[in-house]
Amino acid sequence: MAGGRARGQALRQRVPEQRKGVGTSAIDLATTDGATAAMGGAYPAASVLARTDWVNAHKATVQKVVDALVATVHWTSTHSAADIANKLPGSFVSNQLVTKADCITALNEGRGQFLPDGLMPADGPKTSPATEKPVGNVKGTANLSRTFTNDFAIQANKTEGFKTTTTRAGPNG
Repeated sequence: MAGGRARGQALRQRVPEQRKGVGTSAIDLATTDGATAAMGGAYPAASVLARTDWVNAHKATVQKVVDALVATVHWTSTHSAADIANKLPGSFVSNQLVTKADCITALNEGRGQFLPDGLMPADGPKTSPATEKPVGNVKGTANLSRTFTNDFAIQANKTEGFKTTTTRAGPNG
């Protein structure tokens, strides 16, 4: 616990919004380790969300969107934080709240939360409802196999020639 508290204090000192007194972080969701500690597993935040009926009616469009997402996360996993910052709009990486150096530090600290192949991780489907349960948003159970698919990400990786490395969620999450 003491190590976690010290790490949290160090994180708060590094986050520019907290240093400037305009924001605060109760838990560390900027790293995979922090998200796992706080939520019990990796949280699938970089994803494409859409209704199943729409996806089924627009598979070619969905594939193009997922192709772009997979190419992006692969690119970011193979480039430095400085390279990423250099591709972002200048007003995003340097403004009244953040300096470019702060942005690069944050990109370095948070890069582990983005999987390089865009696949739903093995613990992802179970983590999502687990985070909603404490606030009362989960009223029953769900068939997790109907809440996601890796099919589009698998195809995107094949199309781009990327090797998948994520231990992916199975049919039951």
